[in-house]
Amino acid sequence: RRLFTGDASKPPPDDATLVALAPTVVSAAARGATDAAEKVRESCFALVAQYVARCAGSLEPILKTLVPALTRAMGAGSEEEPSEEIRLARATLVGEICARSKDADVLASFADEMADVIASATRDAFHDVKKATHRAVEAFVEGLTERNDESGEGNVNVNAANALKKHARALCAAVLPDARHRHSQTRLSCLRAVSSLVPFLSVADMEELVAPGLQPMCADRTPGVRLALHEALARWMVADRTSDVDDASSARRDSRDGLDV
Repeated sequence: RRLFTGDASKPPPDDATLVALAPTVVSAAARGATDAAEKVRESCFALVAQYVARCAGSLEPILKTLVPALTRAMGAGSEEEPSEEIRLARATLVGEICARSKDADVLASFADEMADVIASATRDAFHDVKKATHRAVEAFVEGLTERNDESGEGNVNVNAANALKKHARALCAAVLPDARHRHSQTRLSCLRAVSSLVPFLSVADMEELVAPGLQPMCADRTPGVRLALHEALARWMVADRTSDVDDASSARRDSRDGLDV
């Protein structure tokens, strides 16, 4: 705690100092992520979460140590964490990493590991962990989509686009079973996660995966879930039509310019 708040004899370090200390501090905390003692694991994730919050603008030195540790603790083939609170803290941390990443290229360089961790977390039975994982999916997409401050529109660079296209189907397949979850809020958060991935899915993905996966929501017992589904469908169809119009306009321009289309 004194690392972030200081004490009577020393003021708290600035962000630059924390970033410089990251390889040592985060490495030590990461080793505790799989410790046998629950309190140690809990404290380690709490420390790392504080680090991510304080150093959001310079995450790369932290992620180089932290992401491999998260993969060992949470990825495919990892041992099951018995504590629901720690599983929730871990899923929340993954979402925070993605949400606070200021550089899409940095996040893209760890996309394989982050996608593995997120997909593994979707299998958790605890509904709060599921919702945190759905938020992590949204944050993952958002973190790889650079926002234009003036227009608010999303721009995806080459590395980020490749990462999104590579992992969108697998992440969508991982969260879609939650469309049948008994809690309506979990079903809604599942829908939001799927919706964030839709722009990076192919037509085949939509037909073979999304349509059958969300079909139960058409007759969902909660009116708010049915409404959210139909609003999402409307957005997707409008976006698809807009894309078709843009493609047609581009084709007409190219044709006028004498280009083969």
